[in-house]
Amino acid sequence: KSQASSVGISLAESAIRALDGKFNSAVARGDAQAVHVAVYVGGGMTAEAHGKTDGEQAGVSLRHIEHHAGYVFYIFRPKDQKLAAAAAAVARRWSTGRMSYKLPFTAIRSSSFGPFARIEALKYGKEAGRAGGPKDDSSMFCSQFGLAVYQAAVVADELSRNKNLGSSGVRVPYGIDLHASNTSPVNFHGHLIEATQSNRGATWAYVGQVLVQTPPPATPAIPATAKLTWAVAPSGQLPVGTFIGGSEPGRNLPICRAAYNGGVH
Repeated sequence: KSQASSVGISLAESAIRALDGKFNSAVARGDAQAVHVAVYVGGGMTAEAHGKTDGEQAGVSLRHIEHHAGYVFYIFRPKDQKLAAAAAAVARRWSTGRMSYKLPFTAIRSSSFGPFARIEALKYGKEAGRAGGPKDDSSMFCSQFGLAVYQAAVVADELSRNKNLGSSGVRVPYGIDLHASNTSPVNFHGHLIEATQSNRGATWAYVGQVLVQTPPPATPAIPATAKLTWAVAPSGQLPVGTFIGGSEPGRNLPICRAAYNGGVH
C-alpha cells in the first residue's frame, strides 16, 4: 500500500546505498526499504515531516501512530532519557503544520558533520523553542526533521550554559552527528545501527521492529436481556445482526460454529 513517492524514495536509496555504501559503512548497513522517519512523542503520537495522504495535507505535524498501520518500524531510543524527553518536546513544538514537506533530494550530498552541519545544528538549537520550527525553514523531509529535533535539543541545552557558543564548538552525540538537511533515511538508519555498537560508546539502544496495527474494534457489551440464537449461514453469508467477537487486520471475526472432523467447533 506504499505510495508512489515511497517507492521512488526506496529506489533512490537503493542507488545511494550501492554507490555511497562503498565508502560509507553506515550507508552500507542501512536498509534501503527504510523510506520514512518519525519521532515518537508519547501518547500514541508521532511527530514527522510527511507527504500528502487521503484526507491529510503534506507538512510537518503530529500524527497518531495508527496512521502507519501495516508498516514496520525500526525502533531506536537514545540512552540519555533527558535528551529523549527534550527532543520529543522540540518535535511537538515544531509540528504545527507551518512547515511543508519536501522530498529528500538533497540527501545525495555529503552528510558528514562538518562546518556547514555545525552551523545548521546551531541554528536548530537557537530555534528549539519556536513554535512551528526554525523561521528560515519553510519545509523539511522526514530524516532531516528527525535529526533536527535531536540536534536542537542538544544545542539548546548547551546554549543555556554558554550563550556565546559558536558553530565550531557545537558537539552532538554519536548517532545524530550528521548534516541533517543532507541525510537520507537509509543513512540515518545505518548511522543509528553503528551508534548502538560503537567503540566510542553506544549512545543508542535498538529496541527492535514493531508492526503497527489498528486495535480491534471494541466488542459491544451484550445486554442481560439479549436473546442470542444460532442462525444458519448458507455458503458463508452472514445473517443480519451477526455478533462480532474480534478482528484481524482487514476483516471482522464473527462468532460461529461448524461441524468438522467428527465434532462441532
